[in-house]
Amino acid sequence: MVVYVFELEPSTGAYTSTGIFHDRMKVSVPFPVDLDLTAITPRRRAADPQ
Repeated sequence: MVVYVFELEPSTGAYTSTGIFHDRMKVSVPFPVDLDLTAITPRRRAADPQ
């Protein structure tokens, strides 16, 4: 899993990249987030009724 983080630049109104996270995403803006990306697992699909 990869998370790309962008932040809105107030002076230009454009988004700028502030980070690319692979194992852990830890940011403080706009609020504190500390997320272990390795702990996220894909959702299992329901059994195919066919």
